Amino acid sequence: MNLIKEIIMQPRQFSLIKIFLLITLILLIGCDKKDAPESADDQKKSVEESVKYSVGGKLTDSTSERKIVLPTDHNTLQKYLPKNIQGFSRLDETGATSRSGTSIFATAEVIFTKNDGTTISVQILDYAGIDELYAPYDSYIRSNVSIDDDEGFTHTLKIKSYPAIESYQKNLKTAQLSVIINDRLIVDLNGTEVDNFDDLRTILNKIDLNNLAELIK
Repeated sequence: MNLIKEIIMQPRQFSLIKIFLLITLILLIGCDKKDAPESADDQKKSVEESVKYSVGGKLTDSTSERKIVLPTDHNTLQKYLPKNIQGFSRLDETGATSRSGTSIFATAEVIFTKNDGTTISVQILDYAGIDELYAPYDSYIRSNVSIDDDEGFTHTLKIKSYPAIESYQKNLKTAQLSVIINDRLIVDLNGTEVDNFDDLRTILNKIDLNNLAELIK
C-alpha cells in the first residue's frame, strides 16, 4: 500500500493507467482462481458482494450510493472510440472484459501515431461499481491540482461538466488527458513523444462524452 500511495503522490512521473495496472496486479495476486466460469447471475452476485467494501473493508458513502451493475460490454465501448484523426494513422482497436477475483471491468482501446513519432493511446474503461479500481482514480482526479512550471503542467479541470485532469512533461514528452463520466466511465488518453499537447485535446473532442454517459443511465 505504501508503494501505491507513493505512486499516486507523484503524478508527474507516473500515469494514472499505471496505477490501474498496479492495483489490478495486486488483486490478481491476492485472489484465488476459479475452475468453472460463472453465469451472468453469478457474476453479478459476486460484484454485489465486492462492491459493498472499499479498500480496507469499510463501507463508504459513495459505494453505498452507486448502482451495482456489470460493466458495459467492451464491444459496445469500442463503438465510441474516435475514428479517423487528421494527421494521424489509426491502429486496430482492441477491447476486453476482464475479471480479477470478484471484480469485473471492461476496456476498449485504440492507438494513433504520427510520422514524427507521436503515439497516443485512447482508452475507455468501465469499472462499474468496483471501488478497488475506481476510488484511487476518483480521489486523484478530484484533488484540485494546478501546477505550471518549466517542466510542464498538471491541472484538474472540467470538460463538458465532467471532472478531468491534464498533465504534460516536456523533457519526457509524455502527456495525459483523462475524464470521469458519471462516477463510472473513464476516458483516458496517454501520449509519448508528444510535442503539442493540443493533439490530445483534438482526439478527445472526437469522443462524444454525453453519448457515453447515456450508456450508464
